[in-house]
Amino acid sequence: MQKKPWELNEGLKPECLRKLASIMRDVRHKAIMLHEPQDGDGAWSLGCRIYERTINKISSEAKNLEWLEVKRENLYLLILVNQIPIRFYSGSLENPSSRRLQMKHPEIEARQMWLFEEDDRPLVWRIAVDTFSDGKVDRITIAQFDEYGTARHPWIIPIFDDEYSEPQHTIPDSVPLKKPTVRLQNGIKEGTADNGEK
Repeated sequence: MQKKPWELNEGLKPECLRKLASIMRDVRHKAIMLHEPQDGDGAWSLGCRIYERTINKISSEAKNLEWLEVKRENLYLLILVNQIPIRFYSGSLENPSSRRLQMKHPEIEARQMWLFEEDDRPLVWRIAVDTFSDGKVDRITIAQFDEYGTARHPWIIPIFDDEYSEPQHTIPDSVPLKKPTVRLQNGIKEGTADNGEK
């Protein structure tokens, strides 16, 4: 059964995840606006610019948001959402590389506070930023991953105005109906089957 992140770890509140994903989306889209292929900018330089600006923005926001903390070593960034360690990467949720799932010392240390073990398998939280061919965000998904790269309990983080984290299911008001009229079809005698047998 699929569970939402906050059902697995209550600190992963939807409003925190939405804020974090919105930062990633906004920084990426702003960097794309500055991309100038005609002047020699390529995919590599764009990727570097997006990543560095994203980790800088998240580090800056961590000073103002009490639920957000970071552990940073040069270009390595570990995000702590209410003390729960998360890393992010650009790419598909379905095919993360082993490098994206690898834990470094800060993450191993942060995990000591939380039990992420299930069936004796270590589970890590990752945010996958999936993009269109132009680099803009298609969707941002958070999921747990096991050591084989299998995503568990993925949740697409709503980052656009027309998305909702919790759809509201409402029951429409009842509509009064007239009492139906029941009558026999022409040519069929009462008590007989449709094929005429008694």
